[in-house]
Amino acid sequence: MHPTAYLTVLASMWLIGAQLFGLICIYYSFFPPSIQHPIAKWGLMSSGLMFQEVTGAVILGNWWLVVAAWWLGVFDTTLGKLSISLVTMSMLVLSAIFCHGYITSRIAVVKEVQRMEIELQSSASRLGVFDSVPISLPFFLQSVIPYWRPWDVMEHRDITYVTDEELRQFGRSSERQLQLDVLHRTSGPAKRPVLIYIHGGAWQFGDKRMLTMPVCWYMASHNWVVVNINYRLSPGVLYPDHLIDAKRALRWVRENIHKYGGDPDFVAVSGGSAGGHIASMMALTQNNPAFQPGFESTDTSLSACVGYYPVVDMTGQSGYAHRNANEWFARAICGLPSFATSKSWLKDNACPISAAATAESIPPFLVLQGGNDELVPTGSVRHFVNVLRKREGALVYYVELPRAHHAFDAFSSPRANVANWAVAEFLNAVHARWVDGAGKRPAVSN
Repeated sequence: MHPTAYLTVLASMWLIGAQLFGLICIYYSFFPPSIQHPIAKWGLMSSGLMFQEVTGAVILGNWWLVVAAWWLGVFDTTLGKLSISLVTMSMLVLSAIFCHGYITSRIAVVKEVQRMEIELQSSASRLGVFDSVPISLPFFLQSVIPYWRPWDVMEHRDITYVTDEELRQFGRSSERQLQLDVLHRTSGPAKRPVLIYIHGGAWQFGDKRMLTMPVCWYMASHNWVVVNINYRLSPGVLYPDHLIDAKRALRWVRENIHKYGGDPDFVAVSGGSAGGHIASMMALTQNNPAFQPGFESTDTSLSACVGYYPVVDMTGQSGYAHRNANEWFARAICGLPSFATSKSWLKDNACPISAAATAESIPPFLVLQGGNDELVPTGSVRHFVNVLRKREGALVYYVELPRAHHAFDAFSSPRANVANWAVAEFLNAVHARWVDGAGKRPAVSN
């Protein structure tokens, strides 16, 4: 066989294989099998993100494959003609997924935003806070580019938020994990509301610099001051040090955020996965001296909380949490002898579901969860929301995004951008309510 013909056959087979592999991954991302092995779960999550959240980039990549195949003369062969039909099918499916992510997410968030309008209409709606779901060329261009950053947002990096004494106590090697970034528009109103964001990573890995989440850029571009924090990780520290570090970051915000145009009197918190757990615990343990040793007098109350697929059930009370996960959390993250002997401690100190039932005060909550989340059971998050809603007067909103996987918001996609819009609507409405109430921080108290 002539070398050129051999190359053409190989290219044809590779193109066919790539399309078949993509279609199989798409199927399993929409209809995931029931699996328990952690590596398999991570693989399924990665597949879901690739073929549902980075769809625009995959479509563009497929076009480049088609151009390369045409240049190599692949479509002149029998295999090449077969690949044409597969490529066409793949492109149609990917385009449908792109639209599906936008449409289904829009339906889910609009329903909950309408609830916000009804419950907050006495202030937020009157102040003209609520906007319609974005549908414009810039919006869809942002959805095609997996990592989008607005041009008018400044970033102040690597600000150490602990005191010199604390840093000496923890060791200089810990400094990188005790730093934060501040994001804000180059111009904007004075005393802008503040959002603290806490990254995920199973309490063991992750860094604010690995990937600044799209919601951080989105909120910063909408006149919020965003504080993107690191915190010390296991096995170097044990829980609740992760939570205490986040409260130390809040202390820094109270004392310093005015230098960046932020309002220290209105601070909301958000996070995803393990970061969602820490954010929820921050919101449900406000001013609890047990979780702010050495700075007990600092005001650690919060104005709102946004949890992305938060880990909320450390004791199995929802009936959905996996026992092996709880055992791992007790041993590896908390340094406890076992889950069975430590269940009471976990309930009192580490479980958002338990804290939701007993917290002295609860700020307004928005919880976002993917319907196909492999790592955080959707049932446990629903249970958490139901417990919060049982508290009289609590403002609790829940958006469940159909077919969305864990970390669906990691890239700029139609689904992530619609979710970010819902977050902005929620936070702006709560802030407007706060302004309308002459600066009284919203919370439900026992």
